[in-house]
Amino acid sequence: MLKIESAIQSAKNILIIAHQRPDGDALGSIFAIKKYLEKKRKNYQIYIEGDNNYKDMPFLNFVSFDKKKINRKRFDLVITLDCGNLEHTGLEKIINNLKIINIDHHISNNNFGNINLVDSGASSTTEILTKFFKTINFEIDKDTASALLLGILTDTNNFSNKGTSREAFEISSYLLKKGANIAKFNHNNYKNKEIDTLKFWGKPFERIEKNREYNFAYTVIPKNEMRKAEEDGFIEKIEDLVNFFNNLKGPNFVMILKEQENNIKVSLRTTKENINLSYFANFFNGGGHKKAAGFTINGQLKKTANGWMII
Repeated sequence: MLKIESAIQSAKNILIIAHQRPDGDALGSIFAIKKYLEKKRKNYQIYIEGDNNYKDMPFLNFVSFDKKKINRKRFDLVITLDCGNLEHTGLEKIINNLKIINIDHHISNNNFGNINLVDSGASSTTEILTKFFKTINFEIDKDTASALLLGILTDTNNFSNKGTSREAFEISSYLLKKGANIAKFNHNNYKNKEIDTLKFWGKPFERIEKNREYNFAYTVIPKNEMRKAEEDGFIEKIEDLVNFFNNLKGPNFVMILKEQENNIKVSLRTTKENINLSYFANFFNGGGHKKAAGFTINGQLKKTANGWMII
């Protein structure tokens, strides 16, 4: 951890990035690092690729959404947060060969950074950051505590999935003592479903099938519906659908296939203790966590008399 502090202290211009279409853990991590760098009086730029559910978070005024505005020659340090690999940033070609601090909790992380703070046993990246801040005696204010708690709430699904550990509760208690506002982020995290979103969800729910041989449930979202979701501005809500789908009783795991223009993105979720989805995803050059993973494959979806096929 001292290597991280030293690298940040030596850097003049820092780029902060997280994975594409960031969730609460990625955004909470970005906010916390931003506050830390401001305390250190460091120059920084934040880049986020894709939409998110937290547009009212105060740091978004400082975010760049345009790759063309990212000048790699300007930066001497990159901090990646909640990224299992460089490809998940959307900037892998731009930041390649720059000095990277990699802070993450994905079991599939391959330690791609020059400095790596990776703990696959942590509930979230914000849990790791909280421990880091405690170690270096960085004083966490109320807003930072709220952002850090957001990450834990997001990745434990409000303390309901297998990522919930005793340490996650202890860290959360510490953040609440620091003034974290749990109600504010719970509203953003869980009470954010619009009528149009639920109507969209209805279509993939109608297509749910069960593979009885391997005991998993799956559904598909054709590219015309994916395109419509993007046009209507709720493409990010599809990840919420995946998590909701995981509440099904019976299957060993659930799978959603999302058809793109030239490939298919697959999201996997499970609540079973004896299943490690990251191994399955890694087989297809994907990654993720033990209970939540994903990958991309070439092909297109086709409806047949026997169900959906990938061609």
